[in-house]
Amino acid sequence: MPKVTTGEVMRFKNLSINDIEGLSRSQAQDLLRSMREAFKQREKTLGRDRLDKNGERMGTWSPAAKGMEDYYDEHPMKAVSRTRKDSAIAELKRLNNFFNSKTSTREGARDVMREQDLRIFGEEENAFGKMTGRPAARLSRKQRDLMWAGYQEFLSGSDTATIAARNYQRRQQAAGLVVKTLRGKKLTVDEFVTRLKKVLSQAEDLEAGEEVEDADPIAKLLSGTGDDFY
Repeated sequence: MPKVTTGEVMRFKNLSINDIEGLSRSQAQDLLRSMREAFKQREKTLGRDRLDKNGERMGTWSPAAKGMEDYYDEHPMKAVSRTRKDSAIAELKRLNNFFNSKTSTREGARDVMREQDLRIFGEEENAFGKMTGRPAARLSRKQRDLMWAGYQEFLSGSDTATIAARNYQRRQQAAGLVVKTLRGKKLTVDEFVTRLKKVLSQAEDLEAGEEVEDADPIAKLLSGTGDDFY
């Protein structure tokens, strides 16, 4: 199939949900054929069309791309000519959301990663005491994947309602620091969630002036009772 142009993708991005739902079956199928190809092209641009030795995708960290990849893992593409109108419309809505997501482009994903790292680690200070505008530390691709998988699991937990209501930036800072301090150690999502809950709870106790035996270093840092260690 011919390469899908930037103009075609832009026109698709600008379609509203009502526009997509108003397509005829033949229109939806033609558009789906093009946008599937556009998605494959974007995956290649992001470097996510390749797998590492463990079967995991390589390339740029992109929650938007991962969401579509997970969708296609669960709903393998079948010939567009055999796709019903309602299925084609549903898939087009997902693709429209993908192309409108900031992390669907390499530049957008890098901007989001920089913003996250600044939120978690703060701004770097040079030898003259001036702020550089760069993050003081950065998460690796695997660390970021684990952080967001665990963070989403943490937010969905039925027993985390009180903790989840706390400061958004602090939650993300704690999540990033948990994975940054692994230093080669492997941690499951469940273990990540358990430690994140502990860190946030201890930080709150420390801020309240309570004594916490064997307090987690991250809890000390968040509460202002410890120093940077990354």
